[in-house]
This record gives sequence, C-alpha cells and structure tokens, in this order.
Amino acid sequence: MQNAVNNIAANISVTPPNAPVGLIQSLTPHIINVGNPIINDSINWTKVSGCYLAQGGENYITIGNFFSDAATTIYPINAPPAAAYYFVDDVSVSEIKGQNWQYKDTTICAGSSVQLFPGISDTLSYNLTWNPSTGLNCTNCKNPIANPQTTTTYVLTKQFCNVSFYDTVTVFVKDCSLSTLPNVFTPNEDGTNDSFRIDLPKGFESKDFCIYNRWGNVIYQPEISDKNVLFWDGRTSSGEKVTDGTYFYILKYIDANGAEQERKGTVGLFR
Repeated sequence: MQNAVNNIAANISVTPPNAPVGLIQSLTPHIINVGNPIINDSINWTKVSGCYLAQGGENYITIGNFFSDAATTIYPINAPPAAAYYFVDDVSVSEIKGQNWQYKDTTICAGSSVQLFPGISDTLSYNLTWNPSTGLNCTNCKNPIANPQTTTTYVLTKQFCNVSFYDTVTVFVKDCSLSTLPNVFTPNEDGTNDSFRIDLPKGFESKDFCIYNRWGNVIYQPEISDKNVLFWDGRTSSGEKVTDGTYFYILKYIDANGAEQERKGTVGLFR
C-alpha cells in the first residue's frame, strides 16, 4: 500500500467474517475514531477507540478498512520506500461501569445557595444533564451551584456511549429568618415581660448585640455567654436603669447556613 488512509475501524460480531483475508470485508465499522481522520503518524502509536453496545454472543473482533477505494480518503507516501504499513497492537475490550458519584443531601436557608460536589468521581467522559434545571446555575456541569426556593431533588443523568447512569441529590430548604421580635417590654420587676428577650433558632449563633438611645449612643452591649439567648433588662451596661422611651437595637448573628446576618429594630420600654 502506497497511501495512508482513514477508515481504520473494528467490527464486532458473533461469527467470523465469511470473506477470505485480504479481500474487501463488507462489514459494519462499529469502532472508528471520531471524525475518521487519516492515520499517518509514522512515529507515535495512534489510538483508535469507541463504544459498542453489546447485543450478546459476540466473540470476534475484525480490524481493517471496510470501505471501498472510492469511499476512502488517501494520503500519498512519496518518500522512499513510498509505502504505508499499519501495525496493530494492544487490542482490548473493557466493560463500561458507571459509578454513583455519591452527592450528599444538604440543607440551606431560603435565599442561600450551595455548590454540589460528588463524593467520588470516575474517569469516564460523560455528557451531563441535571433535571430539573430550576435553581441551578448550569445543567451540564459536575459542580453546579444550587439555589432552589423550595426543597428540590435533582437527578443527574450521566450518558456515555449511549448508556445512561443516574445520581440524585436533595437540597432541603428551610426558613432561617428570625421570627418577629418583641417591640415593647415592661421592666418593672413584676415577673411579666420584664426583659427584651431574643431566642435564636437552633443552628444560629449570635455575634454582637447592642442597644442604642435616641442619640445613637451605645447604652448596653453585653458579654455574650449564651449564643442563642439574648436579653436586655432595661439597664445600661453599668447597671443603671434607663428612662421610659424608644430604644434601638442591632443584632448580628450567624444563620444556620453559616452566613452572617444583621437585624435592626426598635423596642419600647415602659416601667
């Protein structure tokens, strides 16, 4: 043969070809490189690979060019000895085994987001599709950022060689907002509503809590010992009772999703 060619392919069959070796085999090319390029590398090995969905009973692999001369693209070899030879080595068949990527279910606060990461990953080059697409920043990537408004179970379809594998992950969405805080209290020591109290939900953690007077001066800023319960008894940080009126507060806290939040408001004090 004086020309390098394309169409180098493999046929997989239950029975051997019925034509003598050396003659054109009218076979289906089950394995052929993408784009079917001319193979003319005279230095390096060229990998020819592909996928085949077994029907059952296959026993033979036939390698060659199964096309006519008219359907074959050639590359003339002009340098001496003006010939082209093809050597075949390392023929292998491997079963495609898709692995579960082990995405972990996760919980976020409403309005927050989370990036989805697989616990493990295999080496197959999948075509990826996430469904539903709602709340995802991409639907064909391995690590999308999810921001659903309600609890959502996502299904990832991984397709390789027309074989599909599936993974699922659920993003639970919960309301992490603080409930309505009290706006008045009566610190008259009668045992009822004597303090302005804030109870943070489970998973929250306070960072800072300040009470301001109407001139914007800090009058109370406690040392926080219990990060889930905060209260003000109507006294300054030095222990002096303050007069009746409207006071302002700023609460800084970490929500259940790990995000820093701030809450501002007013509270009326009447003895």
